[in-house]
Amino acid sequence: MDSFSTISPDIIGWVIAAIVFSVVEIFTAGFFVMFFAIGAAIAAITAVFTHNIGIQTAVFLVTSLLMVIFARPLVRSTFNISDTLIKDSNVDALIGCEVEVLSPVKKHQGRVKVLHTGESWSACLDHSMELDELPVGSEGVITSLDGVKLMIRPKDKKDKESGDS
Repeated sequence: MDSFSTISPDIIGWVIAAIVFSVVEIFTAGFFVMFFAIGAAIAAITAVFTHNIGIQTAVFLVTSLLMVIFARPLVRSTFNISDTLIKDSNVDALIGCEVEVLSPVKKHQGRVKVLHTGESWSACLDHSMELDELPVGSEGVITSLDGVKLMIRPKDKKDKESGDS
């Protein structure tokens, strides 16, 4: 226990800050907070050599700022992340996915299996479709969601060509 009592509270504080910043980065997108975690880790290393909190804070701020200015654009371009990139999540990510008809899909009822997830969903024909029904075994594409029902249309040749690539 004596070896832990020799660790400076400054070092412990910076390590905790680095951990907190790292956890926050996990729950955010954009590679921004990560650089403050790196700055806090470097400040912790600085705390090994000096107990001057002003120097440690300056190292943290300068390192974090330089990382954000210079390293962030490099990381974002490496991982192809743009500020306007918004990925669909949850059920919105299903739009455009292919389905297999499990029970006849009509204007107000039916059942499909989403092919890439294997999940079974209630489905209806897209309101723009003039068909009366999609038969069992046929394939479709999700066009939108209406509450908890998938709106689908029949899969066409264009969908088959893009699915093969």
